[in-house]
Amino acid sequence: MPVSETIALNIVKARQTNGLMEAQRLNGMSVAQAFDVQNAVMHQLKQSATTFKIALRKDGTAVGAPIFINRSIVDGETIAISDTGYTGIEFELAVVLKSDITASMAADGAEGILPAIERFIFGFEICATRFSDPQTADENAQLADNMSNSAFVAGNEDWAGGVDIDGADLMISANGETIFAAQAKHPFGGVLAPILAYALADDDKIGLLKAGNIVTTGSLCGLLKASLPATLEARVNGAYELRATLNR
Repeated sequence: MPVSETIALNIVKARQTNGLMEAQRLNGMSVAQAFDVQNAVMHQLKQSATTFKIALRKDGTAVGAPIFINRSIVDGETIAISDTGYTGIEFELAVVLKSDITASMAADGAEGILPAIERFIFGFEICATRFSDPQTADENAQLADNMSNSAFVAGNEDWAGGVDIDGADLMISANGETIFAAQAKHPFGGVLAPILAYALADDDKIGLLKAGNIVTTGSLCGLLKASLPATLEARVNGAYELRATLNR
């Protein structure tokens, strides 16, 4: 059995039993191997994805991961989250693609890919690890673990600001208590930066840049702690609202 299939079996077991595994078992793999594990896990779970997360690494390369369809909900809905491995929540700006994004489009910079974006929406990413020792996991072990995602809540409202999000007033509460009240700041220097880098690499192993997908682009507030169960509410510039309930 290929190494990716063996590792995937361990991740699948952790997901199905709400258990944890040792990160050391995954350390040392390549980016390509990590993507192979992602695909193998999705296949073994008989899952698919139309929502993906993306991030820009310190070396300028971009990586992504699927958020499974059965872990994707919309504004106002409820989803079950296990305490095991749960690390917190992130509030993010995502794009909805109306057409595929290719390397040739990305070669023209932002102007080349903006026509492929149908709209911008906000979302909550619910974060969790399948590792008992996540502090020891290297970058590609975390990549293989779907970049530590558990679920995603997609907003219904279109963000009229497009790529302009830095400096927007952001308020987030959990169970009625404010856990973040400050200006939004994109972690990668711009919403399109990780998408451009990923597209330019021209090696989309997971189908992230396909028409119809939601691609969430990074936390505007860092990782926030919110004890479970939690009723989450967010508001941008006092107008754009997003709500979700996390149950055990």
